[in-house]
Amino acid sequence: MLGTNPLSVAAPALDGHPFLLDMSTTVAPSGRVRVAARRGTPVPPGWLEDAEGNPVTDPSAFDRGEAFLRWLGGTPEAGVHKGYGLGIAVELLAAVVSGAALGPSPDALDGDGRPHGRDDDIGFFLLAIAPQVLRPDADLTGTTRSLFGALAECPPRPGGAPVRYPGWREAELSARRRRDGIPLPAHLHRELTGLGLLGGPRSGSAR
Repeated sequence: MLGTNPLSVAAPALDGHPFLLDMSTTVAPSGRVRVAARRGTPVPPGWLEDAEGNPVTDPSAFDRGEAFLRWLGGTPEAGVHKGYGLGIAVELLAAVVSGAALGPSPDALDGDGRPHGRDDDIGFFLLAIAPQVLRPDADLTGTTRSLFGALAECPPRPGGAPVRYPGWREAELSARRRRDGIPLPAHLHRELTGLGLLGGPRSGSAR
């Protein structure tokens, strides 16, 4: 009824590692399911369910209309109401406030649900806050560095990876991709080349 309804929050953090939370309100975004379908690999139990609520691991069932993404949290015991509530919040901001179509429009309900179908009247909501306007005399940079520095320096559990925050991994990956190029699955390389969106030897390497 609501789709993945993603939401993104960004803020300055430590040097070269901004805070960037970019998430779907479902357990996983539909794009990752479709990548798994193209690769012919199953998705983890808990990503998809059928109409009766049974787990589905065949990613191709999603575009056949035989499986559906689960809300973040998955079950009542794991907090499924949180993902459902976040999805509704995004719908209110990105559809109701912006004036875009609500949930499944009639065109969407009449379509076949495939990835290249029509996506009409999809809206978004963008909120940017200038904190220096609200607190002109505050040391905002120092405060954010204190916050994110404390998180990054927090000792991990025994044998665990270092504690990081959303956006850290993406910043590291972005630096590597700028240095080494972007590896692409062969099918995606062919699709982008066919659309004329790739050019030059460093645009990516097919695998």
